[in-house]
Amino acid sequence: MMIASFGRITPLQGDMLLLVGFGPSSRDGIRDLETPVEQSEILENIRKGREELVRSTGQDFSHSLQSWHNFLMSSEEFKRKYTHPYGWRNVERAVKAELRKPERARLEALADQM
Repeated sequence: MMIASFGRITPLQGDMLLLVGFGPSSRDGIRDLETPVEQSEILENIRKGREELVRSTGQDFSHSLQSWHNFLMSSEEFKRKYTHPYGWRNVERAVKAELRKPERARLEALADQM
């Protein structure tokens, strides 16, 4: 699928972007992802990302972005889909930037409580 901010991405890359917290853009007519302003929307995107990743992989690492990233990078079955060159550079950048944020652990804990 083509996403304006990330280029062409695989479904698995899209699922990880949801887990990061990105969601559909509020701008009409443009297929894009953005980080919502409201925490409740971010948490909903994180939850949806987890659901899609569980459905796609049969694994469950809760809402832990680091655990999902590590799993996908080490999985013979899923690594190629996750690191596909379409949008990998931008997806990797978004995942790593989110992992550096101090509030990420708090968001994951809140998502786990929901």
